[in-house]
Amino acid sequence: MTTVDASRVRVETQAEFDAKRGTELLTLEQTARWALDRSTYATHVHSLDDERGILGAALVTARPGTNSAKIVDVAVRAGADDGRAAEAIVEAVVLEARVAGLTAVKWEHWVTGQIDLARRLGFVALDAPLLSGGGTTGPAASILRFHAVPVSQPPYYAQTTDFTCGAVSLLAALEILDGNGFSGESTEANHREEMTLWRTATNFPACEPIGLAVAAHHRRNGGAVSVRLDSPGAVLLEAFPGAAPVEFRAQLQRDTLVEAEALGIPIVRTRITSAEIADLVDTGAVVLLLIDLTRFHGISTPHWVVAHSRVGNVVILQDPWVDDENGETWVDGVEVPVTFAELDDINTWGEASNRGAVILPKP
Repeated sequence: MTTVDASRVRVETQAEFDAKRGTELLTLEQTARWALDRSTYATHVHSLDDERGILGAALVTARPGTNSAKIVDVAVRAGADDGRAAEAIVEAVVLEARVAGLTAVKWEHWVTGQIDLARRLGFVALDAPLLSGGGTTGPAASILRFHAVPVSQPPYYAQTTDFTCGAVSLLAALEILDGNGFSGESTEANHREEMTLWRTATNFPACEPIGLAVAAHHRRNGGAVSVRLDSPGAVLLEAFPGAAPVEFRAQLQRDTLVEAEALGIPIVRTRITSAEIADLVDTGAVVLLLIDLTRFHGISTPHWVVAHSRVGNVVILQDPWVDDENGETWVDGVEVPVTFAELDDINTWGEASNRGAVILPKP
């Protein structure tokens, strides 16, 4: 354990940190990273002073609606520390997360020398992402979980377009269940899989639940899949205005429904709850959820994510989209814990606040 007292670490806003000239301890690379607009993501700084001023600091974020925190970076004054200050700062971040009842703390490793420190503090490595969409060329990372529940985590792949979240979510689910999702390390092959699957399921431009279930059925060679959708008719028609005529999209959904019924895909027209989703993943199923991104990013748009694990009253998601322009990386999209209450809030979309899910049971 460090001899630097972690209780001396102060929590402050990034503006307060900047005002006391905290940026002077940053390298040029860190200065650019810390200057990104992360205001959507509850950004704050844990800093530690000594008699000469600021000894070190950690930039910490938390995506709204999620039950984890992320250490973006840890900076220590050049020549002034042998690792003890960095350790004390991270310990303070971890303590704050424990007290807040969070599920985990993630740590982006832009500085490879901090990976050993992370291991000493109980963090374990997160598998590197597959090279794909925004944020996947970023740092290595590790996670400190405040639980011992196994997490059925697929390789992380970020959607490469604004509209292929459904296809990527299905590929991630197939990877968990069948090992039949992504094509290894081949970036080109994975991208072809993403676009091919999207073309089979799209309602132009998004994938709606029944169409995605039909695509899943075919991709699993007739494997089981079901739908929960609390709408009697076509959905998402008010979304993506101008993308394709509304009646054309509605007709596609009517045709897809006929195909789903012919294939024997169960479609239950009742509203799924967060507790039901958690119970399903407990059985080994993977559930694709159509959520709204307002809570996560302040953007009102429907979006597919993967529910793959459960920790108490928290569902663990994988999100194929990250806001890399505002400082998110693949680390924000992997192992995303959301409480039942928050999931009930985000798991609706459209003018009628519908809720839809595609359920893929364990083989």
